[in-house]
Amino acid sequence: MKNCNCNPEVSVIIPTYNRSEKITEAIESVLSQSFKDFEIIVIDDGSEDCTQKVLEKYKEQIIICTKSNSGVSAARNCGLIEAKGNWVAFLDSDDKWFNNKLEKQIEFNKANGIDVSFCNYALNSSANEILENRITNSFELFLLSEEKLHISTLLVKRKLLRFFDETLSVCEDNKLYYDLASKVKAWGYLGEPLASITRDVAAHSLMNTKEPAKIYKMASDSLAVHYQALLISRRENRLVLNRIKKIISNYSFSVAKMSVLVYGYTKSLDLILRSIGNARTLNIFIKTIFLLIVPPGILKKFVCKNLITNRSKDIYIPDL
Repeated sequence: MKNCNCNPEVSVIIPTYNRSEKITEAIESVLSQSFKDFEIIVIDDGSEDCTQKVLEKYKEQIIICTKSNSGVSAARNCGLIEAKGNWVAFLDSDDKWFNNKLEKQIEFNKANGIDVSFCNYALNSSANEILENRITNSFELFLLSEEKLHISTLLVKRKLLRFFDETLSVCEDNKLYYDLASKVKAWGYLGEPLASITRDVAAHSLMNTKEPAKIYKMASDSLAVHYQALLISRRENRLVLNRIKKIISNYSFSVAKMSVLVYGYTKSLDLILRSIGNARTLNIFIKTIFLLIVPPGILKKFVCKNLITNRSKDIYIPDL
């Protein structure tokens, strides 16, 4: 572990906002890594709780950046500016790593000559099945595989990273993945769970925003542009093109459904109509029509129940 001007092998970037009760576990999970050649950069994005007091006890072991509240993308970008490592790993402040995460992932990347990898993870402390490790075409792994890619499991060469899109309040990580998929020939996936990921519907930032419908539309528009660019570059692959269409369809439905939950039926009508227009499967078309015709009160109860049952998988990452 390094907290100096030396060049560490890995820069670990941890953005946080009002998570004083959880940030300690995230930091400790990095400090306990079997691989030690890293620096930890924690960006406090204008927390109003006692986060600064919690971070103070780690001041000799981590780099602390404090800024006014601007969102997770701006916070991660601050970390990227500060990062000195050859590799960059991200860790959300409510997630944790297993103590061999960095060691295994660094060894995996170097042994296979790859610059980008993700790993399997336990979700809400529930153990995942161990899958086969893979080295494959990055674009097709991302679009066609059943694995869900999470920012807290990404390990990537620093030289490949662009800044996160600060205009996005949701899916900013997905946009980064699309950028990597368009320029990196191959990346890897470690099938062993090496992190513990927390998803809490009630605490999700989308639930607290004042204009969720506006944010959803912004995210949807931005991702659609990315999809279109990738579609053009991969026109010869019909399987991939069909998958892109399905992702757009699923994403449009997901944002319409979530907007109904957090913003209400009337102000979500535009997103529902957009979802109908983007529907590429009969299943999505029927579900979107359901959003349109079911009375708002019943619809909201159904959406809430469905989100709790499924741990809100749709609001974090589109159905891949």
